[in-house]
Amino acid sequence: MAVGALDSTSKIADFSNQGPEIAVAAPGVGVFSTYIVGLGVNAFLTTPNASFDNFALTGSAKGTQTGQYVYCGLGATAADFPASVKGNIALIQRGAGISFNLKTKNALTAGAKAVVIYNCSIAASPATCTSETFGNWTLITQVNGVDDPGDLAFAWPVAIGISRADGEALRTASTSSTLTATTVVDDYETLNGTSMACPHAVGVAALVWSVAPTASASAVKTAIFNSATDLGTTGRDTTFGFGLLDAYGAARLLNPGAFQVHARLQGRRGH
Repeated sequence: MAVGALDSTSKIADFSNQGPEIAVAAPGVGVFSTYIVGLGVNAFLTTPNASFDNFALTGSAKGTQTGQYVYCGLGATAADFPASVKGNIALIQRGAGISFNLKTKNALTAGAKAVVIYNCSIAASPATCTSETFGNWTLITQVNGVDDPGDLAFAWPVAIGISRADGEALRTASTSSTLTATTVVDDYETLNGTSMACPHAVGVAALVWSVAPTASASAVKTAIFNSATDLGTTGRDTTFGFGLLDAYGAARLLNPGAFQVHARLQGRRGH
């Protein structure tokens, strides 16, 4: 059974499997997952009044930086960086074919002490990028498939990625507030991939089976297919299969009696 990967808005991820074998789709973008002990990186981005979904770019320094954020456009050239970014946090838009590596180095050259990069848009005219996938961004370039030793040794700043919506909200705010950007070593990490989506499907199958342990594998599969939320063209399609997994719906199809509300037992008040 092939599984497609969705983001939090139920859009298919650009890396997702697609084709006639796709059966269902599941979350696969920005999934908070267990990681190799001590090698994960978790990130936090806050203003005095808000916090943001975010992730650390691969290669980011560990630590905390606080300062005013300064919008620096696409971070393509020195002209994109106002003098006020020195000693503060550069807010940069992803896109225009410019690597995260170069955007961040340009910010450092301008004196920024941390970098926040927000996602681009393929809907814009002209489009600012070819992919809107959120997460798994890296500062480390590769040479012939091998991580560049210079990038691995480079003194990168704290570098965090956020969504386009959050980035635009910061950019268009009437006043620039203080941002606190933190990255820490953790045993968890925000990850993307069908390797995130497939465990969702396996977990749903196990959960549904636990509600009806005598059901056959075929019956479990049929319940999962028939309860999925249709996201594409009506019926099964080559992008979403039958649609987004619905664990509760599948379990109810397989064993509706397990979800009946029993009459309230008579007893003493409060019991």
